Amino acid sequence: MGKATPPKSRTKLAKVSKFDPKSVGTFEDLPEAQPIEFIGLISPDGNPGGSSDGRKNWTFSTNVCAWKAKGGPTVREPALIVCRKISEQKLSSLMRRVSNLDIVEFVAERPRKSDRPKSYPKQQRFELIRFGKTVRARDLQDIRDELKKPVVVKDAVFGNLELSRRHSQFTGKASFRRTEMIVSFETTCPQELREIIASSRSLWRNRQMWFSSWRKKVYQYYMKTMTHWWSGDGELTEKRFYDLLGWPVGVDFFIQDGKFGYQLSGWCEELFTDHGIDAYGTSVRDMAVSF
Repeated sequence: MGKATPPKSRTKLAKVSKFDPKSVGTFEDLPEAQPIEFIGLISPDGNPGGSSDGRKNWTFSTNVCAWKAKGGPTVREPALIVCRKISEQKLSSLMRRVSNLDIVEFVAERPRKSDRPKSYPKQQRFELIRFGKTVRARDLQDIRDELKKPVVVKDAVFGNLELSRRHSQFTGKASFRRTEMIVSFETTCPQELREIIASSRSLWRNRQMWFSSWRKKVYQYYMKTMTHWWSGDGELTEKRFYDLLGWPVGVDFFIQDGKFGYQLSGWCEELFTDHGIDAYGTSVRDMAVSF
């Protein structure tokens, strides 16, 4: 009997799969831990920026709203681009490389699930290796042109609300007792906008009581925790406080974790210097002031 042929190692048996960019129709089609050349459209609200872990390590991040592996089809899925454990100098360099709505080449990896950090745990995340140059790509340019078109929703109560993609919200203008204010709704989806508007109408109809309650809450908060900020002449009476504070200059409505909420914002240099004062809640009753 002849000698048995020793088994081949798993390494030799394994076939190296060749990446085909044309096969990528979604983020889940990307192989893990493999450097790939991409072209991406930085989101209108991509806002390239960074954060620190407090130990001289910085993380760069921005968002793409559409992207493709070079040679493959365009994937219209949002994804986060991050570059972690970098110096502040490197962070500044990366922030200068891209701006909102740029179309840019970049090399990145889809990280292994086991390597997902506690910070930036988003599943659709590119770990950046390097940025290339800004480029022209017809399909991504078409998406960019689409995103630049104004979107206006007309509402019988709040008037014309225009989508600000940079800030991911619809905004409009209103006035109350000769005070001009910005009214915003934290969504980019017209359907969700309708839902937020429906939840906000009761407050808006009763805004005399709502805004008066806001002024009362702000006054109580100030007298309890901020009287040392007062540098004016004479006594700060309640009436004088209200005369200085005025009425809200900003109203923000949103739905967070399935629950409706609002933020009322005011400003007064004599009372708060260059700071603003906000209050949050879901109704008049549960309003809480934050500074």
